[in-house]
Amino acid sequence: MERALQESGKRFILHGRGFAKQARFGYGDFVLLSSPGQFSWVETEGDERRPPMLEDARRAIKIGDALENISWVGPWLSPEVPAPVRDVYLTAELVKGTTKPTWTWVGDGKSADYVLEIYSTVAGGWEEMRRKPMTHLFVEPISPMGFSSIGLDILVKFAQKGLPVMSGPMVMASATGPATLAGLWRWRMLKSWPAW
Repeated sequence: MERALQESGKRFILHGRGFAKQARFGYGDFVLLSSPGQFSWVETEGDERRPPMLEDARRAIKIGDALENISWVGPWLSPEVPAPVRDVYLTAELVKGTTKPTWTWVGDGKSADYVLEIYSTVAGGWEEMRRKPMTHLFVEPISPMGFSSIGLDILVKFAQKGLPVMSGPMVMASATGPATLAGLWRWRMLKSWPAW
């Protein structure tokens, strides 16, 4: 395990549609992301939460595309699209709605095939996608050094295509990290985002 970690790449560049816009990781750049998906939406008028809709995701993608300090666009929310195909829908909306690099959560290995096919088609084929990746995979353990079989299935698919993979520690307060929320957040950010 330690040898594999030593040999793994420590930096990579994500490219947007058309390859003009980039997000560089591990180069010391300050990289900001519009979140990949929240499960509630609060309107600017009022304080009522509601389930987000696909149109909300489309608007959020446009906002992420327009904000010059956002270098990497996520759909901000998880709209009311059936869960087994939500990631495929959002990937399609992302590559249509922005020329920046994109990312959304991938649900399982089956939908990962479709997500990767969308990116490959937009990139101009698998070789071009490998040379100039448009997305990456972010995996999270469910306990220290433990991953779900679904997460590992997705990880293998991305790795076989030669795409970047990042892992967050997802620490447990008082077990694998500090007990306070402030300490836990700081520890998590230092451990999971060395490129930032």
